[in-house]
Amino acid sequence: MWARLLVARTWEMFPSVRGMRRAIAEEVATSAVLEIGCGFGMNLRHMRGPYIGLDLDELMMCKARELHPHAEFLAGTVDDHIAALAGIPLVLFSIVLHELPPGIRRDVLDAAARTASERILIFDYNPQMSAFKKWQISLLEEGPLADFWNFSLADFFHERGWREEGSRPVNHRFYMWRFRKAD
Repeated sequence: MWARLLVARTWEMFPSVRGMRRAIAEEVATSAVLEIGCGFGMNLRHMRGPYIGLDLDELMMCKARELHPHAEFLAGTVDDHIAALAGIPLVLFSIVLHELPPGIRRDVLDAAARTASERILIFDYNPQMSAFKKWQISLLEEGPLADFWNFSLADFFHERGWREEGSRPVNHRFYMWRFRKAD
């Protein structure tokens, strides 16, 4: 557990990660947030509104509660806590979707689309980065990256009644996808 926390804190030294955290802070502002795949809650210090962190790892959620006693952290899936989470204005994913197998990724995104009442924000690896950078990341990351590079978040959410709104690169490493519930 401590090794994972050390890695999470080491991430913060990279300028590209700090840039992503600033973009999260600007986008989230004071909105109530559900962060799916929150890990130790490292994004929390950049938020000013109510926050709920959700992750499958119960030990990680215990440590997140210890690090951030003023926030709420839940272990499990969105469906495990759907009554408490339904209607939250903003669902956030930060550097987590690329790690999920395709079927689970679709299920998690589907749950986010059912849960969020206004917006979904996704920060992950930039699909516009060079093939060489993608290859470098694939050496370091576990998970189904090839499917992630080819998965169309815009099509997925459009089919569920959401519209893409101003998605853009945050920097050379990370990209931000914005979705708003269609009226």
